[in-house]
Amino acid sequence: MLSKLNILSGCFSLLILAGCGGGGGPGTGAPDVQKPAPENRLPTANAGMTATVMGGTVIELDGSGSVDADGDELTYDWTVEAAAAYFVAEDGSLTEPLESATGKLLIPASEAGNDIIVSLEVSDGIDTATDVVTYSVQVCADRQGYVFTDCIDPTWQGSMAWDVNFLDVTENFGYYGGDTGNHVRWSLVDVNDDQRGNVLDVTFNKENWNGSFRIVPSGRAIEPNTSVDLGIYEDGSLVFDIRVVNPADADIFVTAECIYPCEAIPRQVLTSKDGSWSTVSIPLAEFSMMNWSKTSVPFAIYPEWGAQTDVHLQVDNIRFESPSCVEADNVIFGDCLGPMWYTVAAVDDGTTNDLGNVYEYRSGNSDNHVQWSEQFSGSADRGDILSVKFTSDATNGHFYVRTETTETSNDMSAYLNGALVFDLNVQSYGSNTDGLIVRVDTWWDGETSDEILLENFPVGEWATVEIPVSDLLVGGGLDLSDVHAGFSIWPAGHDPGDQEGVEVLLDNIRWERQLSE
Repeated sequence: MLSKLNILSGCFSLLILAGCGGGGGPGTGAPDVQKPAPENRLPTANAGMTATVMGGTVIELDGSGSVDADGDELTYDWTVEAAAAYFVAEDGSLTEPLESATGKLLIPASEAGNDIIVSLEVSDGIDTATDVVTYSVQVCADRQGYVFTDCIDPTWQGSMAWDVNFLDVTENFGYYGGDTGNHVRWSLVDVNDDQRGNVLDVTFNKENWNGSFRIVPSGRAIEPNTSVDLGIYEDGSLVFDIRVVNPADADIFVTAECIYPCEAIPRQVLTSKDGSWSTVSIPLAEFSMMNWSKTSVPFAIYPEWGAQTDVHLQVDNIRFESPSCVEADNVIFGDCLGPMWYTVAAVDDGTTNDLGNVYEYRSGNSDNHVQWSEQFSGSADRGDILSVKFTSDATNGHFYVRTETTETSNDMSAYLNGALVFDLNVQSYGSNTDGLIVRVDTWWDGETSDEILLENFPVGEWATVEIPVSDLLVGGGLDLSDVHAGFSIWPAGHDPGDQEGVEVLLDNIRWERQLSE
């Protein structure tokens, strides 16, 4: 039998061992027990919200909503799927790849109507996650000869700028981001004008810098020598609307470029000098040294070299017009004014000179009672149209197309057996209940045709109006061999307010030698 002492000793030894951790240390043969490493949790990618965007602009990419549940630092990798869009660096230049949480993306105007899918992959160093965002590019009508009206035409990629510091000759050869800190900055701006949607708003900001704003062809970001053949317009004109916001009397120049080093000699633009909009038309023949069949920059604009600081301008309705729209002598207006007619104008009872006499005005963008503009119809088949509004509740007036002076006129005798024809779309009758009047004048205060009353035309629909010339000669004193105003129109009625709110669209105004069958 074991002695009590041995038993007590054994128990004491066990107690010591238990108090020291059970004897599982090194050299005892017992394994270490370690907790397993925590499992890595996947990051979450967030490429931003789906949006509708405008072609020809640079948009913001924002992946900052991406997170990692473990708090690990994330890396970012953006890609564009199946579309020609380009990443833009902070300085406005193109960049590839984009590996930051946020960035910029150039949406080419040529993608109008398409979806651009952008993918963002984030990584925590172990696992990755992906999210996609879809940008739907607004439709922009593809109109032959057009560069910009409310949006950049899909023929062109978009806008960019070039600038140089004329003190140390620091040069930026080309940048696409209009909201960078560069000298030339631009954006699309809605001017809240019924006659205009978006316009191109351009500022020149730095001292000691020169630069220009320009439109470039689709594909320019990949191939700098990309060009568009505009040779069919070489006998036509470059036409655009411009408003110099600040300073209103700044000297502005326009040019174009063919594939480098080919470029046109710049032309100074005659602006209104009072901060209002004006329409500029420059024959392409005046841009000497230009090869229009290889146009790499169809439109570039800038203030006078050395005097650009703080100049602010806006441009709209940039387009090329061929002479084909003015070749026919019978045309008064069809995409543009016909060759036998000099101007569109208006008179009203409330517009008088210092002597109290009613006088003519030729600016359709004024605050006068009769307001008008040439604008794109939204249809490539119809092209440009005339929009005419009668605005005042206190006066009456009329709108017309005429020859150059009171001494000049057109002989329309050849149309004796024909008709005056035009397309009419009544947008609103306003306060008028009597219809519209059409007339032809020898001179506005002289002999006129009979007044033709037009009634009951549906609102918002195009209709072709044919007025036999024989009807114009009934009851009037019109001499067809001496026509000064080939077309006049106004809302019927004689009381102030009878014309308020009337708005019409006009197109294809012409004289035809024969009546339609």
